[in-house]
Amino acid sequence: MITKLDSGAIQDLTDRLLSARQSNLKMVLDIDHRLQTLGEKNGVEYINDSKSTTLNATAYSFKCMEQPVVWLLSCMDHQQDLSALTEAVKAGVKSILYLGLDDEPFVGEFVHQVELIQRCDTMNEMLKEADSIADVGDVVLFSPACPSSKDYADFAERGGAFRSAFQSL
Repeated sequence: MITKLDSGAIQDLTDRLLSARQSNLKMVLDIDHRLQTLGEKNGVEYINDSKSTTLNATAYSFKCMEQPVVWLLSCMDHQQDLSALTEAVKAGVKSILYLGLDDEPFVGEFVHQVELIQRCDTMNEMLKEADSIADVGDVVLFSPACPSSKDYADFAERGGAFRSAFQSL
């Protein structure tokens, strides 16, 4: 027997299916340091993606964002072809804050695509700066796009430092 559904019933079913899909996706992605939502402050969402240790992982993370992004990263190996991130940065990143010293190739790649690129000396400084420039509805995404540097033993320690800096905001 075929039953006619009115548009309200169809919309309700669609909404419930989308909600269930988002809930399931969140459970799958709820891994420490991989697109891990730490919380929201002043209408800005903070996401720990320290496990993104490659350009491709960070490019994927950008694709998952629906809001404007303030991208935070740590020292990057500038031998990598940064153009792999060019389109993703152009599409949704508004500002870039980074830890590191050798910034000439990095800044050169992205300087005309974002409102701001700024080097910071510490994780705490980077989070405080992100807090000051992010607008309501933005997401602050810590997605390093490289392995851990000499400052951190691994992505988990680096992600823990990000979490601690977030909690101290």
